[in-house]
Amino acid sequence: MRQTKNSLKLEQYIGIQIKRHRQEQGLKLSEVAQIAGISQGMLSKIENAQVSTSLETLSRLCEVLGIPMSTLFSQYDQQDRKSTRLNS
Repeated sequence: MRQTKNSLKLEQYIGIQIKRHRQEQGLKLSEVAQIAGISQGMLSKIENAQVSTSLETLSRLCEVLGIPMSTLFSQYDQQDRKSTRLNS
């Protein structure tokens, strides 16, 4: 997939989505990390796109947040297409 100047990398986009859903539900980083079975530091790194994580970990995070995993990816392609159209 071609990366454009204005689009986010997938890791960044997923991290933003996880953080947004966590904050919307008023959940602390430590609470979500503990329930998902990962360290607080790892969740912070995921949210800030400092690491790529496994689908298994993403699945557990989505379960904790009560969202389908597809939610993390659903708008990513549209975001990329928008910036591609704007740059054309």
